[in-house]
Amino acid sequence: MDALITLQSGMGAKFDGSQVIQFDGKTRPYSHLGENINDFYRTGATFNNSLAFSGGNETGTYRLALSDLSNSDIMPNASFRRHTANLSINSQIKKLTLSLTTQYTFQNVKNRPRLSDSPGNANFSVTLKPAHIPYSVIKGETDKLGALPDGTELRYQNNIFSTNPYWAAHQFFRSDVTNRLLGNASARYDLTDWLYVMGRAGTDLTNRDAASSEAYGTAYKARGDYNESFQNVRQDNFDIFVGGEKKFGLISLDYMAGGTKSRSSNETKGGGGNNLVVPFVHSVRNVEAATVNYGYSAFGTNSIFGQANIGYNSWLYLNLTGRQDQFSTLPKENNTLFYPSAGVSAILSEAVKLPSLFSFAKVRASWAQVGGGAPNPYALGLTYNLVGTGHDGANLAQISQGSIPNQGLKPYTSTEIEIGADMRFLDNRFGLDIAYYNRKTTDDILAAGISATSGFGSTLVNIGELSNKGFELLLTARIIRNKDFTWDVVSTLPIT
Repeated sequence: MDALITLQSGMGAKFDGSQVIQFDGKTRPYSHLGENINDFYRTGATFNNSLAFSGGNETGTYRLALSDLSNSDIMPNASFRRHTANLSINSQIKKLTLSLTTQYTFQNVKNRPRLSDSPGNANFSVTLKPAHIPYSVIKGETDKLGALPDGTELRYQNNIFSTNPYWAAHQFFRSDVTNRLLGNASARYDLTDWLYVMGRAGTDLTNRDAASSEAYGTAYKARGDYNESFQNVRQDNFDIFVGGEKKFGLISLDYMAGGTKSRSSNETKGGGGNNLVVPFVHSVRNVEAATVNYGYSAFGTNSIFGQANIGYNSWLYLNLTGRQDQFSTLPKENNTLFYPSAGVSAILSEAVKLPSLFSFAKVRASWAQVGGGAPNPYALGLTYNLVGTGHDGANLAQISQGSIPNQGLKPYTSTEIEIGADMRFLDNRFGLDIAYYNRKTTDDILAAGISATSGFGSTLVNIGELSNKGFELLLTARIIRNKDFTWDVVSTLPIT
């Protein structure tokens, strides 16, 4: 009797080898068959092949690299395939320097294994398969693995949410195809030996098509489902700036000033639903009540920046930077922020003669600001969406967000002061780097809860303040150093 009540985890009476009637009405020995998970899984294999071409002449070089990665997973009916092409071109024609790098990737993934527990997770089911039921039995007698003759899931225990592993691996469908293009191009022209102009452009495009289906005839979802989604993600960056370097006796100077433009967008769309109308036909057009979805977001930042590094006699340095950002996620009245920085450092071991104990000694101090805008686009707008099919021929809409837009938002800022020293001893055998820092963030943008009677749950406000200060200690030691072997030990101690 215990053999007939086959639970999800195969619990029951002690195996005694007696002949019992199992779930399919057939008589088999009630004993451990000696099977394990290796009888379900297969041997995985990964093949990685690559081919590269390169060449050049006195004005430029090129390199083209092609690669193919093919993987057969240990999970039956699961695979991963990726093709990659990389192209790099560099050229210098007198005062003009050109550079182009691009990478295209095509990735095709079939049936990524599910994780966690059931339902639909073959890993979970095979781990808890009763030891007295053969894999050959739960595989089924038809070419449709894990299925009964009528095409539905072959169940061998009384828990519908512990899916037959063969059914989960071969009848469930999950795929995603991804195309990604990365590209960077730059051009630099040297106007003089101390001034140049440079432009750069970069893009990152990703297109992903994903589809999934829980098969018609699944025990916990008898009529199955089908869903498909598409996603397009794009990131573009453009820079143009002038820069250079110049020496005036003991004083060295390098400088740069320019602007940058950054744009990001994310588009998603898809459709699908539950309950297939025509049995075993898995298609977006064959679901009982198809739903569609569409989403789009875009945001950008415009920036101007400048920096200058001044050195004196190769031991004293002053670093100055300034940047102004304009954020599309903030109100026009408050969407710009200027944040500067300044730092000074002195290499004492180059300026004065120190005791022989010291190999190197440097002190430094800096003050810097950074900032940012609202985390999400369209947080300033009151957005709506349509409701169902309307009412009496009229369209209905509702507010689609739970946060009140705040037109008074402004950028947050983070200010940090750091003072430190870097010292090395006994021909660089030992080192000590110590730093004190004090970082404070103000006007951080957070969601503050409000009364539900307003119809909303929160609003974004510049209310966050965060302070972090402390010491950081870095100790290094070169325990062994010879021509054949080096052993370094590094220890860090943060105190906050």
